[in-house]
Amino acid sequence: MLSFILRRLLIAVPTWFVISVIVFALSRCTSGDAVVERLQNSSDSNSSNRLPDDIYREKAHELHLDLPVFYFTIQPAAFPDTFHKIVRRDERDALEGLLWQSGNWQAVSDFHAAVRQFYDKMSSKAAAQNLPPSGGLREENTEGSIFQNLQNDAAQLLIQHDDPTIRQHLENVKTAADSSILLRKDIENLEKCYETLQNTPTRTLLFVPKIRWHGFANQYHFWISNFLLGNFGIAKDDQSVAAKLTTPLSISFVLGLSTLILSFGIGIPTGVFAAVNARRRRGRWLVRWLFATYSVPTFWLATLAAMFFTTHFYGLKIFPSIGMADAEVGASNWAVIGASLPRFILPIICMSIHPITVIARQMQAAMADVLQKDFIQTARAKGLPPRQVIWRHAVRNALSPMATLIGQLLPTLVTGAFAVEMIFNLPGMGRMTVAALLGGEWSVVFAVVMLVSGLILLGNLLTDVLYRWLNPRISLGKS
Repeated sequence: MLSFILRRLLIAVPTWFVISVIVFALSRCTSGDAVVERLQNSSDSNSSNRLPDDIYREKAHELHLDLPVFYFTIQPAAFPDTFHKIVRRDERDALEGLLWQSGNWQAVSDFHAAVRQFYDKMSSKAAAQNLPPSGGLREENTEGSIFQNLQNDAAQLLIQHDDPTIRQHLENVKTAADSSILLRKDIENLEKCYETLQNTPTRTLLFVPKIRWHGFANQYHFWISNFLLGNFGIAKDDQSVAAKLTTPLSISFVLGLSTLILSFGIGIPTGVFAAVNARRRRGRWLVRWLFATYSVPTFWLATLAAMFFTTHFYGLKIFPSIGMADAEVGASNWAVIGASLPRFILPIICMSIHPITVIARQMQAAMADVLQKDFIQTARAKGLPPRQVIWRHAVRNALSPMATLIGQLLPTLVTGAFAVEMIFNLPGMGRMTVAALLGGEWSVVFAVVMLVSGLILLGNLLTDVLYRWLNPRISLGKS
């Protein structure tokens, strides 16, 4: 058994690694700039203002965004091995677009350096005249606003790779600087660098792949290392994702564990009863009731339950009101959950209806098959009491399908049932995940995905172990 578990772990760990790589890749494909979002959420700066480079680089270094993405990269040979050091996401995207168009990194780099030098020069002149930071809007062509207009166009040139757009901004720069002889040389240098970029393509290198190794100093390594240590990242409001998930995870764990216990505690005896009484009227009516119950949507059932059994409006206030119970200020999560346990009863019942019917139907089918086996007929022929034949011999051999259901239901310990949580106003993981998806809290979403995937792999391992324990005749082999 131990060797089997170790072999399964040798499969589960690489599988979880592949899942983590996919999740990490998706996290890097989300829209928006993580550095800009973090800085803007921590200050009242205008979203249209361009953040200073020193502040941007400091935050990017804090988030490890100035490192290579993975242990290795496969890029066209046209890309430099230091491409990841361009920390500004908008500038890096622009340079990547220009590089895919021309394949000439030297020309792309020269043009970007010329634009950067021009932008810094205009920023200094605008700051010297006490002008407000660039916001992307062109002002009237007065003496005080010329430098700001030039700064705006230079800022756009840093993040554009579309040829018509770049030429339009170059024309704007040339027009705005016509009255200044001192800037004519800078404008000519910009135009010269861009024409060189357009006229000297080397696209052959774009079709030559090159593998570059970066070692452990990369974004993924820091991300997965922090995740394994319980650091799931930082949310948009600068709060730790782990701290945000503590309360929802605790609530969903209590709901999920209670649902599992109630579902198997009722579903297994119900399935046994239905199988034993399959030829009797009560058995047939029980099967019909199971089909009818399974067809009822959980959200509809939860809505009716919350409406009829938690308010005085219909005169049936059997259960406490929806939502969490009031607790003292500073009370721990478990203290709040403990005070709210009576309010969990109705949500747990609603969450258990579908699992109970599934477990009962699976158990009924398995029992119907086992009751026809020869060893059951032999046990009856020996004169064993019917209860002993059913519960000691038949039920144990019919429990194998239950192992599969345990593996399938285990992730509910984390995710919960978002519809039930929304209806009963319980801040569990399901509700948290839906809110994170709607609000673009991708760090929370990806943390939930990683936790759920880990539970699924754990559930599969538990399923295999339970199969062996329930039926020792099953050969685990070397699979």
